[in-house]
Amino acid sequence: MGIKKTLLYNLYESPLKDKEGNKYIQVRAMPNKETMSYDNIKDYIVRNTSLGVTELNSVPSALRDAILTFLPQNRRIHIDGLGYFYLKLKFKDKKRVTNKKEIKGRDIVIDNLEFLPEASLVNELRSLDVNFKNYHILNSDNIDKDSIVEKLKEYFKTNDSITIKKFQIEFSTTRYMASLILKDLSSGEDSFLTIHTMGKLNIFSLR
Repeated sequence: MGIKKTLLYNLYESPLKDKEGNKYIQVRAMPNKETMSYDNIKDYIVRNTSLGVTELNSVPSALRDAILTFLPQNRRIHIDGLGYFYLKLKFKDKKRVTNKKEIKGRDIVIDNLEFLPEASLVNELRSLDVNFKNYHILNSDNIDKDSIVEKLKEYFKTNDSITIKKFQIEFSTTRYMASLILKDLSSGEDSFLTIHTMGKLNIFSLR
């Protein structure tokens, strides 16, 4: 029996609200480790199957070529056990069209490449025995909590508060990461910050 897996998740507010004006809470998976490149996956396959490196090296370019060849021919690409690749289209400039007669071929462009997994694959994933754990970015290997706290202490010597945008600039991070870090620092019994809301703006200050 293998080691039970733990899936990290993060909660965030949806733009949708209930009748009382409360925002619905949604959940997303939060990968907290390295992205598995094709080289990583290739090594895994070589170790666990009879396939060789030479055979696997040609797979990505061959699949890419098949996608570019067959999807524009009104075909889907099916990979047994995985699912289907297909095209998603959109209108180039037109929006909210109600009359089909207004649409010409020149008004349509390829929007995206979509992937539809097979039901058997999805069902197998759903049946896995896993734990679910709330993701706290400050406990991850990628963040040095002590250095962030020290830098914030210096910042608050000359500032009364900080916003997500300001944190993003000061710490050279993405807006989403800045939001996660500030919310982690302002939650729990030993929280370092307190949060105040002004309209849609969240303002963080020393507790």
